[in-house]
Amino acid sequence: IPDVLGVVKRYKQKLIDGEVSVWDLMVTKHLSKNPNNYRQHVGQAVAALQLVKEGADVHAGNNVTFLFTDSQNKRPDKRVVAKQLIEKGINVDTRKYLNLLYESAANLLSFKGYTAKTIYEATNGQSSRSLTKYFQNK
Repeated sequence: IPDVLGVVKRYKQKLIDGEVSVWDLMVTKHLSKNPNNYRQHVGQAVAALQLVKEGADVHAGNNVTFLFTDSQNKRPDKRVVAKQLIEKGINVDTRKYLNLLYESAANLLSFKGYTAKTIYEATNGQSSRSLTKYFQNK
């Protein structure tokens, strides 16, 4: 467990320092429906609609790869960017990727009772108000 927490802490710092390439942060999800049939603005649906708008043929059964850019934005089209549409200098939603890191580690260590919040607490080397506030509700 200490080794896992050490890895999480190292990757946490790399994310905070902007040392992780956007290409290593890509998320790939499967489309279970056609992009226009999603009721929720999930990342893969938003990215698929971005591609459709650019003329791509995207439909149920396809995989869509995207980057989280501002996952809390009120405008769904600003939350993610499809891989094919990424431009140089794009902003990454570091907070979202930190949350994903903590949740992934919690999945690995859940047999010992770890949660995303306790992973965050165990690896917290700095005060981060926004993350603390986020995990107070988890």
